[in-house]
Amino acid sequence: MQAVVLDPGTAATSKGSAGRLPGALIDIGGRPLIEHQLDFLFGGGIESACVCTGQDGYGAFRDWLRSCDYTGRVELVTDNNHNSGDTGPLHDLGTILGRGNFTDGVVVTAGNRYFDFPFSGFVEFCKDHDGDSVVIMNVKNGGKAVRCGMAAITANERIISFSVDPGGKTHTPLVALPLLHLSAETIPYIGRYLSEGNDAGCIGSFLEWSYRFRPLFAYKAEGKHFRITNAASAKKIASHFEKSGRI
Repeated sequence: MQAVVLDPGTAATSKGSAGRLPGALIDIGGRPLIEHQLDFLFGGGIESACVCTGQDGYGAFRDWLRSCDYTGRVELVTDNNHNSGDTGPLHDLGTILGRGNFTDGVVVTAGNRYFDFPFSGFVEFCKDHDGDSVVIMNVKNGGKAVRCGMAAITANERIISFSVDPGGKTHTPLVALPLLHLSAETIPYIGRYLSEGNDAGCIGSFLEWSYRFRPLFAYKAEGKHFRITNAASAKKIASHFEKSGRI
């Protein structure tokens, strides 16, 4: 199984506008976040990964890839749609998947995220379900989580309602995270989704549209989820790693 990591752009690593670099390259315990993320993916059964970045961050990613432990297993691509008006992660994803052979489908995630749970369980879940799958966490007592949508599911883990919820209010404790598996049969639907003029900037919007055409299942994960956007959020995940004994 292969993975695509979509880089969300730069992040502030210090107060003000100075010190900006791709969010996936922020240092966490002496290593860039992207390396921790690849540990997570490859340790759970992913065989190869494609990291997609914007043109502004390509040089930094290129320099990182030359010296990282995953050279040879990671392909780096940049957004070539910058001058065409076709921008957004869905356009990038469609371009990547359109030129590859993804017979086992593809795991898609964002480069500034880190997930801490046994990923191999999600991989096996995807293999056992004929459709697409998204990681779900249960947010209790009105808690908040950065998510790509809210879901309602049946007893057999099928999602029967999915909403990006643009108002930002949690109406259900089941929060879908930006970690999903798209089956090979679903990949052509990305082109159809884009051709209809839908939002190319949100993976959750694609799920909200596609679950009506393709089965979407919810994998319930117990663990932690982090979004790295600045020095403060990087410090939070570093503290988590220190407490767990990984750095």
